[in-house]
Amino acid sequence: DYLEVMEYKKPARRAYNCCSGNHAGFLTLCKTYKESTQNYRLYSHPAQRRWFDIVGDFTDLHSLQLPWGYDGCGIPTLAIPLQRLAKAYARFATLDEIPEQYKTAVETLHLAIAENPTMFGGTGELPTTIAKTLSSKLIVKNGAEGVYIASLPELGYGIA
Repeated sequence: DYLEVMEYKKPARRAYNCCSGNHAGFLTLCKTYKESTQNYRLYSHPAQRRWFDIVGDFTDLHSLQLPWGYDGCGIPTLAIPLQRLAKAYARFATLDEIPEQYKTAVETLHLAIAENPTMFGGTGELPTTIAKTLSSKLIVKNGAEGVYIASLPELGYGIA
């Protein structure tokens, strides 16, 4: 009934789940746009639609036309071809070809990952080890179904 979190033993809680940051982000969107947080996890909720728009901007896909389903933590997940994931992460790496309104947010994410690698990937996870070792020179994120994405900002590469 206990789980090791950030090198301390604490009672298991949903906040320690690897998807808690996603949920916090969607709830923050709701508050920012003064929308109800009720049902924020549903595919049709405005917070999800805003996220789908961003995914579309990074992947050059019509996100609402993609197959989708709910992941293990109840958030809608889009089926994105690996080639498009790599393209999105290349854009994330270099800030090239993305709308101006996202650039400051992406720069902030790069800095946050470099300064707080454990918060990005979790204790003992490969993305955390890479972030601790290489800072923001190589950014790796694991996802469901064994998918890993990576960006090499200095080279402008995205990998999926």
